[in-house]
Amino acid sequence: MASSTDRGAQIVQEVTARRLSAKSDLFEHGKITPATKEYSFIRRLNTLVHAGSQAWADNVPANLEDAIRADKKESRPQAELVLFGHWLLLEGRPGLQKTSGKTPDYKEILKCVAACLFGLRSRERRARNKDRLVRAGSTDVVNRSSLPRPNSRKQDITKHDLRDWWAQLFDESRKASDFDAKLKSMRRLLPAYLSHLKSGTVTHGSKSVTKSPEIHAVLDAISGEKDIQPARQQAQPLPVPAKTAPFSIPLSYSSPAEKIEYRALSGKDAPDTNLEYRCLPVSPTSRSGKTRPDRSGRIVLAPDAAIRGNYKVEALIDRIAILVDTKESLNNAFCCADAPM
Repeated sequence: MASSTDRGAQIVQEVTARRLSAKSDLFEHGKITPATKEYSFIRRLNTLVHAGSQAWADNVPANLEDAIRADKKESRPQAELVLFGHWLLLEGRPGLQKTSGKTPDYKEILKCVAACLFGLRSRERRARNKDRLVRAGSTDVVNRSSLPRPNSRKQDITKHDLRDWWAQLFDESRKASDFDAKLKSMRRLLPAYLSHLKSGTVTHGSKSVTKSPEIHAVLDAISGEKDIQPARQQAQPLPVPAKTAPFSIPLSYSSPAEKIEYRALSGKDAPDTNLEYRCLPVSPTSRSGKTRPDRSGRIVLAPDAAIRGNYKVEALIDRIAILVDTKESLNNAFCCADAPM
């Protein structure tokens, strides 16, 4: 059995719904059913969202033209759901790119947006009431820090929020998981709608509308945009050109045994030697004489020894690994040295 408080709220809602419908073309009194035609569906849903507060009936626009603020070219709150509903259900969703996959139930999407508008307004009213209690020195509220603030996850709309608001607005219980796909569709539809408004092609009477603040707030909340903070950019040091001075590498052996084996071939106990290297710019490899873009700015480590004509190379018996120390880590760094063959 419904409590007296619930019955009182239902009476207020019924009276407000009738007042709104009598004063404005943006509202229509009646039940919402699957058989309700799109035009009536939009206005009955709009009535349901606004009938919870009698304040909406005190100063209500008479029609869509009256609901557009000409100076700002933005919709008043009473018309935002209606304008979006026209785009979604009556006008064929101009500006929306077609995608593969199952087509969503657009009436269900409109009901989700209505629930979000209802929920954000309820959240705002609670925050204002708590703020008044804080200023009045009430002990029931700890401090202002407990209130939802911008750039806080508390300002986002989750599937759990949507589940709760759906139950309050439509008196129907659903699982939170039922709203996963609907939220995904909303994240695709709302940007397309707002872009369509921004194009300046939506007019009613003598007025054009380019902005829908509360619909934009819904998009921000379901996308988590309010929680995104720009990353602090740290000053990057200027690149320092690599030094291209020659350097030498001692030619040692892998083990003392190998040194004795190969150095003894000459019949002399010769000391270890060093191999001098030079840093040379990359040479063009094409007939045009142009260096490929991916090789531009690179250098080649070449041995400073005239191998050809002076030495006979029969086999490569060892390899050289050049280790380079850098002040900062390098990604995808690659070093190639020409070894004497």
